[in-house]
Amino acid sequence: MKTSQREFRFRISDFGLGILRDVWAMLLAAALGGSLPLPVRAAQEAPVPIRLGLEPMPAPLPALRYLLMHERTDQVPGNAALAYQRAAQVLTGSESWQEQREQWQKWLELPLAELPTDAVRQAVARNASGLQEVAKATRYERCDWGIPIRQEGMGALLPHLSKLRAAAHGLALEIRLHTKEGKHAEAIAGLRAGFTLAQHVGEGETLIEGLVGIAIAKLMCERLEEFIQQPGAPNLYWALTDLPPAYLNLWHATRWERCFLYVHLPVLAQARTGPVTAADLRQALLELRKITGDSGSVAAGVSEDDRALLTTAAIGWTVYPKAIEYLRAQGRSAEDLAALPVAQAIATYVGEGYAIQRDNLFKWFGLPYPEARRGLVQAERDLQAAIAQDPIGTLLPRLLLPALSNAATRFAEFDRQLALLRCLEAIRLHAAAHRRRLPATLDEIQLVPVPRDPMTGEAFGYRLEGHEATLEARALSTQDPRTRRTYVLTLRP
Repeated sequence: MKTSQREFRFRISDFGLGILRDVWAMLLAAALGGSLPLPVRAAQEAPVPIRLGLEPMPAPLPALRYLLMHERTDQVPGNAALAYQRAAQVLTGSESWQEQREQWQKWLELPLAELPTDAVRQAVARNASGLQEVAKATRYERCDWGIPIRQEGMGALLPHLSKLRAAAHGLALEIRLHTKEGKHAEAIAGLRAGFTLAQHVGEGETLIEGLVGIAIAKLMCERLEEFIQQPGAPNLYWALTDLPPAYLNLWHATRWERCFLYVHLPVLAQARTGPVTAADLRQALLELRKITGDSGSVAAGVSEDDRALLTTAAIGWTVYPKAIEYLRAQGRSAEDLAALPVAQAIATYVGEGYAIQRDNLFKWFGLPYPEARRGLVQAERDLQAAIAQDPIGTLLPRLLLPALSNAATRFAEFDRQLALLRCLEAIRLHAAAHRRRLPATLDEIQLVPVPRDPMTGEAFGYRLEGHEATLEARALSTQDPRTRRTYVLTLRP
């Protein structure tokens, strides 16, 4: 099977959370009374509980004998991005990979007990050189992908994402093989490479990189979930606790996301401090057409500049009255409004409408999710109310902002997954020290701190019924039920 070239040519604008699609046409549609509904979440069924048979296991000595990130002394100088490019090319460019990549995905979805060990071992062996190169790349002490965001903005290519997601799948399958074969040291080494890969991707400059990093890290968490169920698996409570604080960080991932609009449309920021002309608006429309790749039908003989000129005039006729109405409500005097150029009035009106709603959402991203959750929900409500009141002035936030609160939830869900894994390992620690008995409550665990739910700030749900315990997280309205995890725990004799 051949891989299409398109698969390896992501752009920032390909991602739904940051796309500016036909904004100039939508602006006219909104001015003429059209509407753009906010996305509606599809109802999803909650997953079935996950049954785990655990073996009590004390902490290793020394406590950090096993790590999920490389020690400084194990790292090498240099930029991991260059090594990843070479490694991913070796792995994904091999004939074996191209032939079997769909099969690898199916193997990742099988229950571990049903994994065909011999076939997987042969597939991993055929791609050993590529997997080894990926693991070596994770040892570099820094990672700079060199994405030209300042120059190209949302048009910048992200060629590394697709190949590294494929590399992560390869690492995950190798980890599953080592786990099933009882090769604990090899499985932990694979997990260390996988968690480092996730960090290198997730600490890129864009939100899409952050979310791909989250996806890779969650894939590794699923492998770790399988690992701790195996006979003799060492306890990784302290290894999980030793992951960097804010391992993958929403605030960092969205720094450019809140600035992209001004990279492409500096006229919106310019309107705050200096004059804006009709030529500035025409240039903004031309830039929008570049980043959306719009090649819609244009009448024969009508140039791009002429089309932008006609569109600018149409916006002036339809949007300018709304802009004056808005500025008058902000306290501008009749004399000021009469002297204000039409282009500047429009740019101020549209730009301030975006900035107000943008900041109403982004101001919550620096807070822990339990503190921010209500604010994020209220920000969505405020946006819907603003859209109902003024669909023209809220066009840009309507296009760019609603899905970002979903991104905040994705990061929080990953933090919850890590915390649940730490809880499981804390339970194994407790059982090893208490005659192989499950704790009656989480408060009974005194050997180590038991993490609270990062999505609520409260304790995880836990109940013991006979020889079986249930560990679960409270459902939230902002969460996709498919991502929740409920564990039913027993101890193996």
